[in-house]
Amino acid sequence: MTIKLKIVLILIAIAAFALGAVTFAPARLLDEPARAALAPHGELTNTVGTLWSGSGILVLGKQVNARGINVPITWQFVPSSLFRLRLGFDVLAKSDAISGVARAGVGFFNIDISNADINVDASFISAFNNVISIAGPRGTLRLKTNSGESVAFGYRGPISVTGKLSARADNLALRTVFAQPVGSYDLNIIFRDNLADYSFVQSQGLLALDGGGQVQWLPRREFAYNGTAKASLQAPLLFAAILPLGRPTIDGRVRIDYKGGW
Repeated sequence: MTIKLKIVLILIAIAAFALGAVTFAPARLLDEPARAALAPHGELTNTVGTLWSGSGILVLGKQVNARGINVPITWQFVPSSLFRLRLGFDVLAKSDAISGVARAGVGFFNIDISNADINVDASFISAFNNVISIAGPRGTLRLKTNSGESVAFGYRGPISVTGKLSARADNLALRTVFAQPVGSYDLNIIFRDNLADYSFVQSQGLLALDGGGQVQWLPRREFAYNGTAKASLQAPLLFAAILPLGRPTIDGRVRIDYKGGW
């Protein structure tokens, strides 16, 4: 028997063992890795089934809301993920707050999310920050990963995120700033360890936005935006609301260069 053949047989044996383990291993084995990845904002509970196929409830936003928001999920194991030395799962979420699909690959140091197409109710963001909660966001966010791209979340040590997302905010409104929807926006988001760079690709509605900025969560929580905002002539109260944030220009826009905590 040649060395190559021995190696192939060993790899086949390892793969067979791994598939067997995943097929019969109880779903509760995911509880601890999920807790490490989501802490302190959430956890995975009520897991039933096996690693191969099961279900559970993601409890998110517990740091701000003591009860958190419950998101029922189901998953199906993806055998081909073993070739990347990961446990891969096709995950389906279905709730009023979050619904959609994604592929989650669990590695030794991070979880990468790909093939994502997820709809999020904007009010869900309130569960993660008291200031945002006071603003009362409304609308729908659609988050997608483009083909060949992913977002990786490190779960050993401080929160670290890398990768790219495209996002669309539809009928966005901030209840305490301007009650009715101000517009719909397409954005590109690039995660770099402890911050996210965002840029507006397209906007339409009562409030036009361009430019972009950053959202940082470590070592301090900070939000920055540099661009222009233009309120429709049909919404003079909206123009009055954004005017204190920057300086007006001759074409009716407001130039904003803002940085502050969140």
